[in-house]
Amino acid sequence: MKQKNLILLVCVSLIACARMDGFANLTPAPIAAESPSATAIPVSATFAGSTATPLTLHLPATKTPIPTRVIDYPNLIPISDGKGGCIPPLVVADYPGYGEDLSTPQPVTQAFPSGWDKVSTIPEKFQGKYDMRLILARPQNGYDEFWIGVSTNPDNAENSNYFIYRTDTKDWAQAPQPPSGSLFLDDHYDLWAKAVSKDRVTSILYRLDETTNLFTPVKDNANVLSDGEITSNIKIDGGGRFWFIFKDLWEKQALYSFDPKTLEAKPRLSGDFDKYIEMDETNGMYIQQYVSNQQYDSTQRWGWKLMRYDPNNGLTESVNIPFTSDSFGDISSMYLDHEERLWLSDLVWYRAGSYGLGGVPHIVVRSPIFIDYIGFLGYYSWLRPKVLFQSIDGRLWYQSSRGNAWFDRTTGEWCLFTPHKSNIVEDSHHNLWMLIGNDIFTLSLTQ
Repeated sequence: MKQKNLILLVCVSLIACARMDGFANLTPAPIAAESPSATAIPVSATFAGSTATPLTLHLPATKTPIPTRVIDYPNLIPISDGKGGCIPPLVVADYPGYGEDLSTPQPVTQAFPSGWDKVSTIPEKFQGKYDMRLILARPQNGYDEFWIGVSTNPDNAENSNYFIYRTDTKDWAQAPQPPSGSLFLDDHYDLWAKAVSKDRVTSILYRLDETTNLFTPVKDNANVLSDGEITSNIKIDGGGRFWFIFKDLWEKQALYSFDPKTLEAKPRLSGDFDKYIEMDETNGMYIQQYVSNQQYDSTQRWGWKLMRYDPNNGLTESVNIPFTSDSFGDISSMYLDHEERLWLSDLVWYRAGSYGLGGVPHIVVRSPIFIDYIGFLGYYSWLRPKVLFQSIDGRLWYQSSRGNAWFDRTTGEWCLFTPHKSNIVEDSHHNLWMLIGNDIFTLSLTQ
């Protein structure tokens, strides 16, 4: 019996070797090229006792890339000069699931971000013991002024004192008191504030009067905006009109335009919208709309669509938003970059602007730097960050629960450069500014 088994084993081995040797010498039929300019790549494989016949793969030629706008910013400081000091992720391979007894991670301590220069400290008389916010940069004649709010109430950031920092003299001064901390600039760099009205008397828009140094109410001529609140950010079109989402006292939402010259407020599009809007160079408006009767699809974010509204003809077009299981963070934040990519958080970007809206959604390769411990729930989760803007060197800047970060799309590199969650603003010379504690820092991107 042992001799028969040995003979059988030898026969099986010989058959397997013969088959292997025959496979190695097979010459497969050539794969037809998709175009005359296809690239041919020889590939060979070696098996025991035999060398395979080279196999030639014909790869299709590279498709013509989509043209992009070229913006020339000379004398940029290389990104590599400011890459030091990136904060590592809390986890890199895996993180604990639900229901485990987890300990709170140690907070990251950092005096200031690498590459950023401290330029000034808030005078003691302006310092507050609660939240301090760098709100915006306002270009002036030969310098920029920064508006900073100091909260006087730990539970309400709207109750604040405001002061101004000048970049030329590095002086600090008391600022006029706006009705709220929601400040924005129009196309002439005039300063405005938005508020909430619930009595059909109080205005929701205020403009800074430079002669009196006071914020004065501005009402629309039909008084339709004195019965609710602006729930979104405000965008300014090429004609100086304001665009925003307005919610009335009956919780109905609509996209509105407001002309500060004629004082006409006009509803443009009704629906259930998210809190962010974006605008392209042709005044096309981008909104995320909730669709209650949308059929469930596991490949998209259920219930939500990304919409483009054309104010010139009233037409809309929409695309589905890719699926994500994330329920924390700021997934709905949007930003249209210099090359007409519309970014949604760190989830996806679409071609927009002169391309219209649509095409293939480009899923962003996200970073584990945004995995954070959610203290009130007691577990870790991957949180979506808020996309802020794009700097002149091409980087996208984000704000997250773990701090501020940037993303270099050309290399795919993410960097969590500070644990502080301060707002980042850009001045008229493309320098970046950030408030950390009582100190103001700047990052120069040009030489």
